[in-house]
Amino acid sequence: MELFKAEKVGEADSRSLKTCRVCAQKLEHVRAILDSRSGKLIQMFKCRCGERTWDE
Repeated sequence: MELFKAEKVGEADSRSLKTCRVCAQKLEHVRAILDSRSGKLIQMFKCRCGERTWDE
């Protein structure tokens, strides 16, 4: 049985050029998650209006 733990391995730049699709304000970068199997980086963003989104 293999066990995995979450480990911080680096820092991401929190400045985002993305804008909210609801209110058009600049989105704040919340976190980035690396899928070790596929190698894809998933980035999560949130807005002051409460809207949340992500990209791969």
